[in-house]
Amino acid sequence: MKKVLLGLFAVFLVFGLVGCTPKLTVEEAEAQMLKALEEQKAEHEADLQAAKEHTDELLAEKEVELDNLKTSMKAESDAEIEKLKQEIAELKEVGEKIEEQLQGYELERVLGEDFEVVVKENRLDSLFKGEIEFDDEDIDVEEVLSISDDLKTLVSGFDNDEFGETIYLGTDSKGAIEYKLVFKDEIDLESISDENSLKIKLLGTEMEIVEASEEEIKMILSEDVTATVGTVFGDLTVENIGENAVLVKVGDEIEVISEDSMEEVGDYEVMVDTIFYDEDKENRLAVLKIGTQLTETVQDGDAAELFGQDEDEPLWVWSIDMPNSIGLSLDKKLVDLDEEYKPLKVGDSLSLPGDYASVMFLKLTDVSYMNIDVYFDEKDLTGDEYENVVIFKADDEVFNLGDEDVDTVYVGYSGLYYKDGSYKRVNQDFFVVSYDETEMMVERSPRGFYFGEYEVRINRELNEFRDLVYDGVSLEKFDEMFVDYYGMKMDNIEDSLEDDKLVFQVPSEEVMATVLIK
Repeated sequence: MKKVLLGLFAVFLVFGLVGCTPKLTVEEAEAQMLKALEEQKAEHEADLQAAKEHTDELLAEKEVELDNLKTSMKAESDAEIEKLKQEIAELKEVGEKIEEQLQGYELERVLGEDFEVVVKENRLDSLFKGEIEFDDEDIDVEEVLSISDDLKTLVSGFDNDEFGETIYLGTDSKGAIEYKLVFKDEIDLESISDENSLKIKLLGTEMEIVEASEEEIKMILSEDVTATVGTVFGDLTVENIGENAVLVKVGDEIEVISEDSMEEVGDYEVMVDTIFYDEDKENRLAVLKIGTQLTETVQDGDAAELFGQDEDEPLWVWSIDMPNSIGLSLDKKLVDLDEEYKPLKVGDSLSLPGDYASVMFLKLTDVSYMNIDVYFDEKDLTGDEYENVVIFKADDEVFNLGDEDVDTVYVGYSGLYYKDGSYKRVNQDFFVVSYDETEMMVERSPRGFYFGEYEVRINRELNEFRDLVYDGVSLEKFDEMFVDYYGMKMDNIEDSLEDDKLVFQVPSEEVMATVLIK
């Protein structure tokens, strides 16, 4: 079900009313347009919801009918029941498709992985795919919403230490999200003119382009209005309509405007689109475009003011790559919590003007956490003498050590031990943290031990930590909550190392992030 796309800047000039004024400012036109887009979006979703409810009703009726057949002695054969089952399966499939349209398109990624995707009409029902007419030819076009590999989840451990334990969705580059109307067939830019304009719909809004180059377009901002001889628009009067031109007057200024031409008269710009001439003066009609600013020229990278964007600090800017595409591009980085445009928390959305489409940080995997404490002590593991020992302690038996599942592991000079009455040594240099769906290996290293992807460097002689290293980078100065791309947490690594007690907060499974495009 496609959206009914609305006209650009709805300058609705009332036909034949003396004294009505067409002087809509750009801001007023923008407000009307955005309001119309919001109403359109709500109407579209209401239509989808109604279709879903109707499908659910049919499905319920068919299921009742099936139950009646199963219990009725009148069922002539199993074939009748099978036919009903098939109808029910088809209705369920229709209902699922409608539900997908209502819910949007979901993407699930591990933390730190990008959400690069190209979304078209087959994935998002609100996007348009079809034909427009230009230069007496049909041109195939489609709306595309593109997310680049710069949009990803951000964590305190690797992206911004100010994030704490909150996981965000953001980008450190502009242009991470782009919306475009793509021309699938070739368009000759030199053929675009006042007389042969390129009429398109962008964000559901009609636009008429009268000039175009690779990175620049000139467009008409007004819609057609119909006038007769004597029609008044504000202080502009249509004095007469001839076979090939229209005579208009503003104050003492008079201008003759030929068909398919535009002229300035007083504070107005007037274009004559079509003339319907009749010998009877009262029956003459002309289709005009009238406004204080009838055209506007924009370049690639300009603020999309026509769609409500601030001239100096736009969120969206024009993306013009003619004759290939026209659209909008995200013009902000979303990585700094101190900026106006911040990265998204779960539940936040980033929307195109008029909420035409949006990218929402929908959810994170719901996980529980197990604290694993790592600290030093002196223990007599062998029965001969006390020695410096690294102890791993959990609240449950999540350590797999040989054939044993235990809650405490002791790492001494001679190997790994667990306690079952007395200390028991196992003939291996590693053990596995196994907590629900999570499995991480802990193994000895020449400078200490590895905990998953982290190297913990220790001074065994002094029973103290020296450093915590990830991918060759020291984390000893990290004094905030540290969250990594698996979802594991550590609070204030700097203090933990100084206190000689590390606490790894291990999630029950890898944390995944889900984005909803709607």
